[in-house]
Formats: sequence, C-alpha cells, structure tokens
Amino acid sequence: MTILKGGLLLAGACLCAFLYWRMSALNGEKALLEAELEQARLECQAWKVTAEAYRTELAAQADNAARCLAREAQASRDAAERKNILKQAKPRARTAQEKMEVVDEETRSRAVERLNRPL
Repeated sequence: MTILKGGLLLAGACLCAFLYWRMSALNGEKALLEAELEQARLECQAWKVTAEAYRTELAAQADNAARCLAREAQASRDAAERKNILKQAKPRARTAQEKMEVVDEETRSRAVERLNRPL
C-alpha cells in the first residue's frame, strides 16, 4: 500500500509539474496576445485618425469642386448674357450732343472688345 501511495504521490507531483509548466506556457502566450492586441488597438487608432483626415480633405475638395462648378455656371450665364446684349445692339449715328459728352470711338471700341473677350 505504501508503494501505491508513493506512486500516486509521484503521479500527482508529475501532474502538478506538467500543469504548472502548461500554465506558464499559456501565461506567456496570453502576454504575447495581449501585446499584439494592444498593438492592433494602436494601429486601429492611427487608421481612424488617418481616415478622419482623409474624410476632412475629401469634404473640402467636394466643397471646392462645387464652388468651381458654380463659378463656371455663372461665367457661362454671364457670357450668354453679354452675347445676347451685343446681339441686340443696333448701331446708330451719334447726335451732336453725344459727340460732345460721350467717350470717343476708340475708347468705346476698346470697351466693346473687352466685353467680347472670352473668359
């Protein structure tokens, strides 16, 4: 019976040693996984900051593009309006009073050329 008790005690000690070794190994793996998890969290935060920066830049670019399109549309409307005004203009002889009070023909021609110039 003493041998049996000694054998059981030895088996129990071996089992405890094995379980202690396995627990140490698992604790090491746990520590490694926790370090990897923390690294992943840091990377996630960095990517969130990067994404927010891109999102902000994208919103600014979209706003800029919308303003450019609005300016282009306004420029097209302005050009069409000028073209329509000049199309409806009818030349006539200036009166004597207009010749005294209105700018000379060269200045008028330069002004008309400027208005007709494309944007």
